[in-house]
Amino acid sequence: MADFTTIDVAHGEITALAATATMGTTDQTLPFFTQFFQFQASYDDLPTFQFFVVAMAIASGYLVLSMPFSVVCIVRPHAVEPRMLLITFDTVSTFPINY
Repeated sequence: MADFTTIDVAHGEITALAATATMGTTDQTLPFFTQFFQFQASYDDLPTFQFFVVAMAIASGYLVLSMPFSVVCIVRPHAVEPRMLLITFDTVSTFPINY
């Protein structure tokens, strides 16, 4: 179980970092109707894109911080505290935030 979790966290880290980097560094000039009408597209043009970049950066940070606990769960399979900490944080992080 811990092996799968570690592999899953590693894939999540790679995916989240790639999505954040791609979205945050992309700056394009796109034609609009014809080649003479063009507009610049950037991640900070819309609040939705800004939210996506910030949310993916937070998810990347959480996955990077939880990776050592996953490794400890593999090295010491009978250790209860790191496993319970991971389960608790993973459960709390999946709840939607309501204001």
